[in-house]
Amino acid sequence: MISVIIATYNGETVLPKTLQALSLLEVPSQGVEFIIVDNASIDNTVNILSKYADKLEFKILHEAKQGKSHAIHKGLEHATGDLIVFSDDDVLPDKNWLIAYINAAAEQLDYSVFLGQIRPYWLAPAKDWLIKLANEGRVCGCTSKALAEGEASIYWAKGANFCIRKNVLNQVSFRNDLWVAGKNEVGGEDTDFVKKASEKGFQLWFVPEALLQHIIRPHEMTMLGIWKRYFRIGRSIAAITPQEKFDGVKILGYPRWFLLKVFKQCLSLIINAVKLNSYCFASQLIETAISCGQEYHYKHSGL
Repeated sequence: MISVIIATYNGETVLPKTLQALSLLEVPSQGVEFIIVDNASIDNTVNILSKYADKLEFKILHEAKQGKSHAIHKGLEHATGDLIVFSDDDVLPDKNWLIAYINAAAEQLDYSVFLGQIRPYWLAPAKDWLIKLANEGRVCGCTSKALAEGEASIYWAKGANFCIRKNVLNQVSFRNDLWVAGKNEVGGEDTDFVKKASEKGFQLWFVPEALLQHIIRPHEMTMLGIWKRYFRIGRSIAAITPQEKFDGVKILGYPRWFLLKVFKQCLSLIINAVKLNSYCFASQLIETAISCGQEYHYKHSGL
């Protein structure tokens, strides 16, 4: 048996596409159970789930305590599979998605964490610079198209598409404090989980055939959308990475060296804007957003 856990919060605009894609999957001979956890949505999510009950067999659970990890833990309480797949409510899996994970787990017995491939599904025409960055695995939650099947890095892990052997849960759990919608929207509990699993000695394997598409909405395809995503990712990196308190010179609560770094990054952004080089501008924007997100987190954590 393979279990698929999807946490959803206010997913009414994308959830129907995801449920339709799930209904078209090749069902493994071992059996599959879909577990969808509504994390206290206030839109039409619950009604959408109910309407799809006759098209796709799945368990609908409700977790009132907001936070993606709380929803995941609720799903895990009901998961019976030897393999457990974690995904999101805005994805379109390839029909052989689960078959690929099962085959990889059967062939790679020394590995316990399996990472899948993610490609974009654009809801609006994408610019060339954005497509290039997505192909490099640098935006929109995508993996690099250059990655081949084999031993994987923790940095390839994406919360929308990974699978574990159930025994990993005996030593590793999801943090509950990283994502609470509307409150502490940091995220990174998925990456943190994979990182801790690796540290415990569980080996990672990349499975390109375990493919799905991540639905990219128009507002996520803008420079502002990229800034917001990577500022949050910067906060996430800081939240899951130990950091000693900085006792050097600070200005407005930030280290002087950091402000100098940001000044140089902003100069680079201006130069690329003048040159109309959107690819280089976006690349620098990502780096700057991550840096700012990290230092913002450290500042507000008293570090």
